[in-house]
Amino acid sequence: MVGDMNGNHIRYLHAIEKDGIDLKDRGIYLAENAAQAAKLASYIERFPSEAPAHRADLKLALGDVLVQAALMCLDLGFSPQEIYNLGRQHVLERFTDFAERGWG
Repeated sequence: MVGDMNGNHIRYLHAIEKDGIDLKDRGIYLAENAAQAAKLASYIERFPSEAPAHRADLKLALGDVLVQAALMCLDLGFSPQEIYNLGRQHVLERFTDFAERGWG
């Protein structure tokens, strides 16, 4: 999740980012990117004739969400991969709980 096929790594982006980004700013960027993704997902359903363009924009917005989340992990001294693994496990536990409670 934190690298790419060209060997670029999220730590490189974190290292070259301009100074002055604090956790408040990072949280704002993360929330803004997530809201943009939600809006675009809504537009895909609301405006079917424009869906291909909105899907392309949604891919970029989701990428921004992932990168900002990984950068926030690094801001806090966490391993992005460890946090991803924790989140994946937590979601699986919630899905299991929902199923046991009769949802789905």
